[in-house]
Amino acid sequence: MSDMSADMFSQPGAEGTGGTHEAPEAPWTLEPLTLNPSPARPSPPCPSDHLRAWLAAAPGPWRIGQVAMVRAEESARTARTEAGGADGVADESRYLLLHEDDAAGEADAATDSAARARAALVPLLLESGASTVLSAPASASTPAPVLLREWLRWDAAGAFRPLRGAPNLRPGWILGPLSAMQVVEALRLIYPGAVADWALHEAGALRVTPYEESAARQTGRFSVVRKLGDERLADMLRECCGGAPSADGTPNSGCLRIPIWAPHTPRPPTAKSRPEIPLLCAEACNYFISKAREKILGRLD
Repeated sequence: MSDMSADMFSQPGAEGTGGTHEAPEAPWTLEPLTLNPSPARPSPPCPSDHLRAWLAAAPGPWRIGQVAMVRAEESARTARTEAGGADGVADESRYLLLHEDDAAGEADAATDSAARARAALVPLLLESGASTVLSAPASASTPAPVLLREWLRWDAAGAFRPLRGAPNLRPGWILGPLSAMQVVEALRLIYPGAVADWALHEAGALRVTPYEESAARQTGRFSVVRKLGDERLADMLRECCGGAPSADGTPNSGCLRIPIWAPHTPRPPTAKSRPEIPLLCAEACNYFISKAREKILGRLD
């Protein structure tokens, strides 16, 4: 082996050992890493827990959009298992949902007159075969149950409802008795996202997307909505968004949701002690974007 080859395999400080034996390796030394994690974000509120607390704090009856909520005649006492295995009993109230027109004048669901009026209402089901439907008297005149999602598709004239927030929800129905969690499930179908947005709004965590940001995300044939402009945006709000005030300050009737993403539309106050859940709109919906495209193309033509 040449001197050069020997030097390649020799270790420093290994003289006297022939130069071909490896010296013990020094142990690795790792410096501690300094991490800078982003601040922990608060967990979003659970809609059913938030609704349950609100129902306990605000006097009933309650309301969201065109839906009234009244306390059912009975309150089920359900056995629950506490942490540690001890059995406990807690009160779990039950609620009825019905159209505001059918609930007019009701302060409580336990009155005889209210019960007689409700017997003629169509019982709605959260899902096929659900056991939570209100039991109506066995009679030939008793309306047959209908799935909630099917009832929501059409208005009273039989026309399709493309906008769930439109003030054309058919009356004549009842849903319940329901737990607070089932109320949230039903309201997800009636007004999608409304309870979750309301809970985030109450917690100060609802993200609002301005129209300019929503329009900038549109591609293809919908990219033209970026050209809407302030004047036509104001026109669209008057035509489509019921929560946006008109020129004389009165609300419009296109949609019951409040477009808090629109300029100069204030956020509603928190509803902790109010018997009404506001219908919030944090971003321009697909229906609004489609109508904005039609308005722009109409002007361009």
